[in-house]
Amino acid sequence: MAPRRAERHPGDPPTRTIRDSGSEIVVDPDEHNGLCSVSAAQCQHIHSVATTRVSAWIGNVDPVMLRQVRNTGAILVDA
Repeated sequence: MAPRRAERHPGDPPTRTIRDSGSEIVVDPDEHNGLCSVSAAQCQHIHSVATTRVSAWIGNVDPVMLRQVRNTGAILVDA
């Protein structure tokens, strides 16, 4: 029997370097997302992360921001 693989989830790495790019979504810090400065979700660098590698939960983006990130990622994958 093959070893069990860790559950994985997609993610976009954040950056504090804001570029004028249609593939990055700017996220302002708020009380829910845990950011301390303006950042950008790098939709062009989507990758999967094993849940076993997540050591702490920092925060969540709101549903509108999550939809923007998902839509941008979908456009990049379909291109």
